[in-house]
Amino acid sequence: LILYMRGAYVSQFNRRFIWGMTLCGDAVRVCNFGNDHMLASREMRLSEESGRARFIKYLVYWSFCEEHCLGYDPTMAWLPGPECWQIAVPTLPETAGDPYSVRTKFYYTSKEIASADHLFGRHTRSFLATDTLPTDADGSHYSKCKYVIKDSWVESTPNAGDDERDEIGHLGHIHEKLKYCKKVRGNYPTIVAGGRVQFDRSDGKGI
Repeated sequence: LILYMRGAYVSQFNRRFIWGMTLCGDAVRVCNFGNDHMLASREMRLSEESGRARFIKYLVYWSFCEEHCLGYDPTMAWLPGPECWQIAVPTLPETAGDPYSVRTKFYYTSKEIASADHLFGRHTRSFLATDTLPTDADGSHYSKCKYVIKDSWVESTPNAGDDERDEIGHLGHIHEKLKYCKKVRGNYPTIVAGGRVQFDRSDGKGI
């Protein structure tokens, strides 16, 4: 199951998490593999009415839930014409011109430079991207790319300002400290877009 999960992460750029299932005799467990976690349900006995009922609930949920609940990232879309992925990235408040404005900038990629194919540890993806829509499908335009898109850690605390793993905050802090130092200019990564993303569900709740 872990090998299947690794293969799915490698071949499907837009997977946030993956559902899996184990079956041993009449005992079934449902597993959820994320980029930094693995969860497993309680054992469901198919020989028992309560176990069958829980198992059927999972099947019904998977049949009718939205795609992002199956683990697909709604901020990524495959464009068949230029054969590339379009990734929606929230702009920084100062870039948008309004600290309360939420805007989106699109980047395009078909070049993965860090694959989420590890058996253990956190699965991290990085893409070489351009901010202009490619007009060809041979990938030649990626030789002039100047952007790297990297996934971020899931927030670990209710208060986002106290999250020590906030990569966007760290990059912003580095830029503020070094922006007037000409000697190191161009030698450290500069964040041009990024932020926290909330997926709105059809039931009105956000994740």
